[in-house]
Amino acid sequence: MIMAAVAYNLKKLLRFTVRKNQLKYVAKAVLAKNISNSVEKIYLRVLNTLDVCKYQFISIVHL
Repeated sequence: MIMAAVAYNLKKLLRFTVRKNQLKYVAKAVLAKNISNSVEKIYLRVLNTLDVCKYQFISIVHL
């Protein structure tokens, strides 16, 4: 039962990682087009938030 829960949580974590990578590509595209600094800051904030979620998720799985 515990292993099933861990496997399920790892699948969720992988989805988070995939989304984060997709956002990185979007952010790079935005930066390539030289859109204003405020948009750049928003994308970086989103990426940082996903990083925090991922690390919190890992720490919960390890409990």
